[in-house]
Amino acid sequence: MIRAFPVHSYSMSDPASIARLVLKHRHALLAYLYAAVPDAHAVEDLFQDLCLVAVRKAAEFQDGSDFAAWARAIARHKVREHLRVRRGVSVDEAFFDSLDAAFPPADDRRKDALRRCLEEIQARARQI
Repeated sequence: MIRAFPVHSYSMSDPASIARLVLKHRHALLAYLYAAVPDAHAVEDLFQDLCLVAVRKAAEFQDGSDFAAWARAIARHKVREHLRVRRGVSVDEAFFDSLDAAFPPADDRRKDALRRCLEEIQARARQI
């Protein structure tokens, strides 16, 4: 089950609170990083860097925005930097666009899951 975690229950000015929020999204962020950089050690380093940046730039996060998308943008930047500096590779923007498409916002995933569940229910039972 995919859960959205309301940001309003976290203080974006408290580093510990931001770290907890990042950890709640850890699996999705790690999956994003692994999809881009299939190296476990590099991914762990990138995730740690992402955590530090999220804490440092928390004031830039806009209330009501999708925290996971904001954190993925940080991950995207970290991956781009990693590939450029450590591997000498410049990644085309289309690569990140396709990667982002594989990780839709939480609301979209919930809507898709709900739509699939409703499709499994007979038409008469769906009428409320």
